Amino acid sequence: HLPFCHEETLNAILKSKARKLYIAGDFSDMYSAQSHRPSIDYITATEELAVSRAVLEELATKFEEIIMIEGNHENRVIKKAQTLVPQLLPLIIHPLQVLSYGLENVKLASLSIPKSAPMVNYGKDIELGFTAVDDDMLIGHFEEFCGDDAPVKLEEWLQKFSHKLPIDISNLKTIFQAHTHRLNMRYTAKGRLLISSGCVCEVQEYVWKHHSKYSPPTPGFIELYKDPISQKIDYTRTRMVYT
Repeated sequence: HLPFCHEETLNAILKSKARKLYIAGDFSDMYSAQSHRPSIDYITATEELAVSRAVLEELATKFEEIIMIEGNHENRVIKKAQTLVPQLLPLIIHPLQVLSYGLENVKLASLSIPKSAPMVNYGKDIELGFTAVDDDMLIGHFEEFCGDDAPVKLEEWLQKFSHKLPIDISNLKTIFQAHTHRLNMRYTAKGRLLISSGCVCEVQEYVWKHHSKYSPPTPGFIELYKDPISQKIDYTRTRMVYT
């Protein structure tokens, strides 16, 4: 949620020995494109992009590979354009494309849903830019799923739509859900690991204003270890890093 960064968490990530980093959405807050009236008038889109790009460049020098997925906050820009200038939407570049431009080791993830294109000329299949799949792991930023049970809701959704998704749901050993600002993990009865991925943000303005509705975020992240021989993730060495 840059520029609302929890610096202790960011510093801990920069000190990590990991070689690959997943950024699970809401890298930039896009406060300037929010739907309600902003009260911090000096946070502009230019300022947000500058801060976010600087941090991403720093991360890109540290990690060999960075995978980014969309969050609902980056998509604020697209939603604003849809509301104000829908006829210009084809000309709007997604904020993550702007931020990652020229950084060769930064990739934008997406999950393409086959045979979902409308029956019109130039129809394209639906792309879930808020989802990434890596071997037996799925990382999502499903904004409809909130609270401590959000990973459970995501798992249920995956099961319901398993016949339409281009992945074998039964092979997933781990499901990450971002968006909740929580950091926790649990095993299902069948041994699948469900994770809320934590956050790197401070307590934000809307949390203070709507104090009965929200809980404070849990700064931290998840570290996974991949066996160098089998190239499989060793989930016994998975750890939560609280900051």
